[in-house]
Amino acid sequence: MVPRVPREPGYIIRPATLADAPALQRHCFPTQSVEDVANYLGWCLRQAEKGRLARLVAEVGGEAIANAQLTLHGEVAEIGSLVVAEGHRRRGIGTALIAALADFACERGAQVLEIGVRPDDGRVRALYTRLGFVPHRQVEVNFVPGGRVLYLRRTISTEGAGSTHFTRGGAS
Repeated sequence: MVPRVPREPGYIIRPATLADAPALQRHCFPTQSVEDVANYLGWCLRQAEKGRLARLVAEVGGEAIANAQLTLHGEVAEIGSLVVAEGHRRRGIGTALIAALADFACERGAQVLEIGVRPDDGRVRALYTRLGFVPHRQVEVNFVPGGRVLYLRRTISTEGAGSTHFTRGGAS
C-alpha cells in the first residue's frame, strides 16, 4: 500500500483508515452522516485490501482534512472523491494526493489516469489542466448539479526510480 509520505510542512499523505471517518465527515462530507461516511470508507478499505482501489487522506494536526480515491480498471485508473477542506485549499494538497495516487496507479500497471469534473467548475478544471489532464468524454449523470461530468485524462510515464511523471497533454 501507499506509505505515509511527508509533504510540505504541515501535512502528510497517508492511507485512509476507518478512524478517519468522523474527520472526513466534518471536513469533506458535511452533508453526509458519520455513519454513511464510515460505511463507504469501510467498503473502500475492503476493496483496497483486494488491490482494486486506494484511498488516501491528507492529515494536518493528526486529523484527516482531505481525501482522494483511485479505482483501477486495467490500464485506466480513475481518481475520484477528491475533496480538500475549504480552509486547506490552494496549498498543494490536492496536487499531492493526485501525485501519490498516480504513483500507486503506475506501480500497478495503469497507463492512463482519468478524473471527472463538472463542466462548469472552472477552478477545479483549471487545476486538472495545469496537471496535464485533457478533455476525453462527457457523461450524463444524475448525481451532480447540471447532470454532466466531463472526464479528463492524461497518460502516465515513468522517469526515474520511485517518481511518476506525466506527459502534458498526452492523453489517450
